[in-house]
Amino acid sequence: MDKKGLTLTIIFEAESANFGEGLGNVTTLKKLSRDGKQQTYISRQALRYNIVNQLGYELSPVVAEGSGDKKVIQFDPQATIAEYPEIDFFGYMKTKKGEGSLTRDAKVRISHAISLEDFKGDLDFLTNKGLADRLNENMNIAQSEIHRSYYRYTINIDLDEIGIDRKENIEIPNEEKSKRVQKLLDTIAFLYRDIKGRREDLKPLFAIGGVYSIKNPFFQNLVEVENNKIKVKPLLSMLEYQEVKDNTICGIIEGKFDNESEIKEKLNAVSIPKLFELLKERVRSIMKAIKLRIEQETANYKIPTSFSLRETYPLPPYSTVIGMVHKLCDFKEYKEMQISIAGKYYSKANDLYTRYEFKPEMKFEKGRHQLTVNGYGITQGIATTEMLVDIELMIHIVPEDESLIEVIEKSLRYPREYPSLGRREDIAIIREVKVVECKEEELEEDIETEYSYYIPIQKYDNIKIKTISGIKSPGTRYILNKNYVLENIGNKKNKKIIRKWNKIEALYASNLIFYMYEKYIIDEEGDVLLLA
Repeated sequence: MDKKGLTLTIIFEAESANFGEGLGNVTTLKKLSRDGKQQTYISRQALRYNIVNQLGYELSPVVAEGSGDKKVIQFDPQATIAEYPEIDFFGYMKTKKGEGSLTRDAKVRISHAISLEDFKGDLDFLTNKGLADRLNENMNIAQSEIHRSYYRYTINIDLDEIGIDRKENIEIPNEEKSKRVQKLLDTIAFLYRDIKGRREDLKPLFAIGGVYSIKNPFFQNLVEVENNKIKVKPLLSMLEYQEVKDNTICGIIEGKFDNESEIKEKLNAVSIPKLFELLKERVRSIMKAIKLRIEQETANYKIPTSFSLRETYPLPPYSTVIGMVHKLCDFKEYKEMQISIAGKYYSKANDLYTRYEFKPEMKFEKGRHQLTVNGYGITQGIATTEMLVDIELMIHIVPEDESLIEVIEKSLRYPREYPSLGRREDIAIIREVKVVECKEEELEEDIETEYSYYIPIQKYDNIKIKTISGIKSPGTRYILNKNYVLENIGNKKNKKIIRKWNKIEALYASNLIFYMYEKYIIDEEGDVLLLA
């Protein structure tokens, strides 16, 4: 996967939103000086505090380590990025006894929000007269610095590092990574700050940025406001870089800045809601999949509960595809992956095959058994197998660990043995293998497909799908195997190991129409993925 980062420089308007230590009875704002002038600022820690508390996720648990003056509050050693997006975004330091400290760099970095207008030393005069009058006492007097200004800050997100913790060997599914970043963007779009009885609105009035292969906060030092006008010239100079120009989005709130028309004309500015929707769309597009097109002359994808007639599924089940991938990649342990399976076949045919049956510990009996192996009896007979004829398959594979994409693609492009899908003799001809980008998007028009699909019911139950003939929610329900774990149903002394399958309830449906205005995961060639 290409390295990708999201950067967004934002202007908002706020009043006295972060105070420092204070002097006497004067509460002072946080300030910095430059060229003999002062700007107030809202610290990155304050912005992070508001973001974390407005994300809507459970806060990461913390513990106090040490004692006395050396006591340190840090994240609980048991907290991981899998359960707590806070430490996924902003990093952690935690100490495990006997292992030392474990740290994670922030994958979401925020700058201070610095005022774009100078602080002039304004003070607010404060008293507690309302309370003092109740006791007929003299009131207390205090003063507080006050400053209303436009503020600018930049947020940077390492998209290819979200949801991955190599130190603890954790990687969350791609869908969850995307959802987390989208929720973070929604939080920034409506950010606010509660301080001293006020709620300050920190939502963007102007924003510029995008998703880039270069992780640089391009616009952090270029966004300036003068006389209620955003300076456009420095921003245009940055857009002379083609990579920046091709991927930059600009958004503005109407009726706020005096040069709004210039911004829209020269920076192609859209509305702020549209900017965030475009950013979320680009975040969704970071999923990559290996796309296979396979042909088979005949195949039997055996239904486990069929015996006298070895029936076949209409498409290979998830476990069959996953098994082929693991075999060709020579994986020694299970690699978590999502699979989308679609395809069609021309007809069905029946064929005879030799069937062997035996029972454990049943000795050979002449007249009952046809074969003997080490004294045990085996029955030999003829049975019928159902076969699909002239099969075309379209399969998408999305490994949870994105570093495996290249490994899987190479193993399928240059297989180490003849690939088979179904029975060992069901040779799979891989006509095409490629890595494609996929994204979730709302369809602008209906999509008709000639392929049949497995539709995982739990994930896609709310999606409206119908056949070309107009039947809604059509098809045959199957309970399909995907992957298994080994489980001992005996005891420690007499172990009896079985495969415990993870099963997917899926609907097999043909001649589908995917409705416009519904959201689906689409690859770059316009094909729909229904992942399980």
